[in-house]
Amino acid sequence: MAEELARQIVKNVRPSITTGGSRRTGFIVLTGTSGKKDEKGKATVNNMKDLEEFTYNPIENGLLEIDNFYDKKTEGEEKKSIACFVPAWKFRIMDNDGNSLKQESIDNWNQEIALKQKKDQAAYKQLEPMETTDMFNIIPGGFFGDYISDKCNRARNVIITHKYKQAVELGYLNWRDPRNPQAGVEWEPNEEGDVFILAGEHPRKKVTQLPGGKEKEESIEGLYLQGTDSYDFSEANTSDSKLCSLIFKMIDKSKGVYNPEMGIMNNLVAGYIGRPTEKEGGTNEAYGNAAKLSVYYQVWNLIEYTKIRIFDAYESWGLEGFLAPRPDLVVVANIERSLVSNKYGMPSSLIPSMLTKLKDWLMVEGNIENIPFEFVLKAISSFKRTHHYNCDITMAFCCIMAQLEEFLINEEENQNKEKQPPETYKGYYKTIGGRLVEV
Repeated sequence: MAEELARQIVKNVRPSITTGGSRRTGFIVLTGTSGKKDEKGKATVNNMKDLEEFTYNPIENGLLEIDNFYDKKTEGEEKKSIACFVPAWKFRIMDNDGNSLKQESIDNWNQEIALKQKKDQAAYKQLEPMETTDMFNIIPGGFFGDYISDKCNRARNVIITHKYKQAVELGYLNWRDPRNPQAGVEWEPNEEGDVFILAGEHPRKKVTQLPGGKEKEESIEGLYLQGTDSYDFSEANTSDSKLCSLIFKMIDKSKGVYNPEMGIMNNLVAGYIGRPTEKEGGTNEAYGNAAKLSVYYQVWNLIEYTKIRIFDAYESWGLEGFLAPRPDLVVVANIERSLVSNKYGMPSSLIPSMLTKLKDWLMVEGNIENIPFEFVLKAISSFKRTHHYNCDITMAFCCIMAQLEEFLINEEENQNKEKQPPETYKGYYKTIGGRLVEV
């Protein structure tokens, strides 16, 4: 069953199993397979979004709800309820009366999985899940390696099974004056919105005291980075790519690292992913959402320089000041300077180097665990560096890595300058006409 049809099927079938008085007269049973890979080499488990939604949000989807005591629990953490789930130990080994022998079944399951190679164990868990999260994990084998893929799966499992980890706000960013984008934007909370912001991570401001007891709010320079992977046409028969724009928060130097007001640091806090149809506004709507994030967070947007119509959009709105210039320090450190000519954006020739930088960043303890968006973790885990595979999220993240690397190189150069001894003056003076003159 194709995932895009799952919700529609339930919506169409539900009236046939209820009476006019809403009395249930039957049950809906959805049966399907995840398959292996599609024609582009993507694991189709990535396309089970609706079934995953049914599993973890049963009440919202009109499904039977049960307590989630199947997934491993960390002491003190609140878990979400789930839809009906039959773990692999049930009906595996039974007594003469048909009762499942739990421990014997678990032991048998462990013996079976131990006989398989590591690369095959994840696929086996999808077919014979002990926990709900086993069904939706990404099978290892992606670009970043099994270690990172496994950490992404585990971090994602925590998010989708724990309510307190899902504090993400959805909404719209609206121009204050559509005729003057430079007038700023306003946030409109809306569950149907396509801009996502981690709760509590709207733009941080610094407050300056003015004469007369008044206060002035200003953006904190250098606190945020923005990376974007774009496209040029609203609809295309040969591509399913979307525009992805991500906001990354650095360390707020005005607060101590352990200050509770610091919030998340050195990680993602907001973004937009979408490809509006022509009826929905097309490329203008998508580019506008990226630009609104730039204005809202007062940040330079580094855009991958392959699909370039978005640069024209920024300039037509008078927002070229929000386009991040080419990261020359990173270019010089990684590729031949003669290979690039663009004024703004990240040249595509930098992608291989930035993928390596992203991998290094993911290997740092705590970085994966603190990524707050489960779909980002899924994208990283399943990313493949092949001709037909496209991952807008990973490419946007690479643009952020280029800015982060540019910042670090610049910081190191400034520190080296500070360590250098002051230059000694090598000139001399002589008396000319009774006056001391520098020669």
